[in-house]
Amino acid sequence: MSQPAADALTTDLRSLFRDSEARAARLRLLIQVSRDLAATEGGELDAALATAARRAAWFAGYGQGAIRGPEDAPHPEAISMPFETLAARGAPGMRLELWARRNPDAQSGEDDAEALRLLAEMIEARLTVRFQHASRLELLDRLARRETELEQVLSRVVGAQEAERRAISADLHDGVAQQIAALHRRLELLQLDLPTGGEGSLRADVEQ
Repeated sequence: MSQPAADALTTDLRSLFRDSEARAARLRLLIQVSRDLAATEGGELDAALATAARRAAWFAGYGQGAIRGPEDAPHPEAISMPFETLAARGAPGMRLELWARRNPDAQSGEDDAEALRLLAEMIEARLTVRFQHASRLELLDRLARRETELEQVLSRVVGAQEAERRAISADLHDGVAQQIAALHRRLELLQLDLPTGGEGSLRADVEQ
């Protein structure tokens, strides 16, 4: 084999080795980020998401990376990767921002661009799961509040009905019962006023 052919073969082997190493590095990064995001919950999730955003930035050749919301003003020099799936589910304005460019040659091809896209999708997927969980908890809380309000309304209705029954009972006792007692007394007085030798049927009617 001639020297030029040997040199070309060596160059090809080195290129293949570099490509292989780059693919392995991308794969390790994706696996690590996926594991970190899947293994964290609660307060630790925010830290894991922030770490994933920084790793995405470093992979793309930027010094800084962060997850931004609709309330955050965009960084003037940042590239923005919007989370469209999350926006479609009711959380618009969320995005991954990368800024402070350090290495313009960090993304050297389509494979690197695809890896960065996958990193952003992993972050978005984890945010989506958290958003859905928060929405579910909010819905359960709203249902619990509605049930409490319904119980209070029913309690007020039952209380009003009881008050109405008591008022009717008081009216019967204080009104009708007193009128009946007064009528009975008048009939007794009327019976005393009847002449002794009067109509027998009239006295019997009064007594009845």
